[in-house]
Amino acid sequence: MSTEVTNLYREKTRKMTYGHKLKQLQDAALKDPERFWSEVARNLYWFRTWDKVLEWDPPFAKWFVGGLTNASYNCLDAHVRSATKNKVAIFWEGEPGDRRVLTYFDLWRGGEQVCGRAQEPRRREG
Repeated sequence: MSTEVTNLYREKTRKMTYGHKLKQLQDAALKDPERFWSEVARNLYWFRTWDKVLEWDPPFAKWFVGGLTNASYNCLDAHVRSATKNKVAIFWEGEPGDRRVLTYFDLWRGGEQVCGRAQEPRRREG
C-alpha cells in the first residue's frame, strides 16, 4: 500500500471515531444553539411543532415555545407504532437472580392493563 493511500485511510478512520463526532456535535451546539437543538428536537414526536426554539430573558429560558410533546409517548408509544415494538426496552435482573426481558410492546401492554383496571367501575356492597 502506498503512503498516500495509507494516510487517506487513517484520515477517514479518524473522522469516523466517536470522539470526532462528539467534537463536531459540540462545535455545532456552541456555534448556533437554537439551530442545533431544533434539529435534535425534530427526532422526537411533536403533537404541535414549536413557534420559537428559545425565548431568553435572563435568567429565564423557555425552550420550544408553543410546542406540544409528551415524554411518555416518545419513550414508549412511538416505539409500539414502529418496527422497534418487539425490541428489548428493559433487561431486568432481580436480587435472587431472576431475570426478565421486556420489549416496548410488553411495557405498553402492561400499562394498558393498569389503565383498564383503573377505569373499571367500583362495586360496593349494599
